[in-house]
Amino acid sequence: MLVARINIVPTNVKSKFLQIRINEDIMKTLLLILCLAAAAFPCGAPQDISGRIWNPISLRSTVTLTDGDQTFTAVTNPFGYFRFREMTPCLEYQLSVKNKWFAYPSPVFTLPGEVGVEIDLEPIELILSR
Repeated sequence: MLVARINIVPTNVKSKFLQIRINEDIMKTLLLILCLAAAAFPCGAPQDISGRIWNPISLRSTVTLTDGDQTFTAVTNPFGYFRFREMTPCLEYQLSVKNKWFAYPSPVFTLPGEVGVEIDLEPIELILSR
């Protein structure tokens, strides 16, 4: 038999401790649940990828994010900002931008598990074939 100690603080008493006996099957089940939760997010919780696609004439751009298996698409707002919400960390992503008048670099990066990523891109060339 395993013993768990829980601190209970009633409003009229400063502090009391209560001992609850937990059988081994319940403890094994709780440990399995914790292990499965850790396996579901090995690198941390999902994070956002956001940024700004800058262009001098404020045209909207289509931003594509690929992780090898899946492709996600966003359209920038009138100021060039975009956001991909709750992306899986520890994967390698490639960001590409499609714009009518400008070509942009396509960075490849790995999303960390602790913080989101902010990407700001400027055009690398003007497309004159239009």
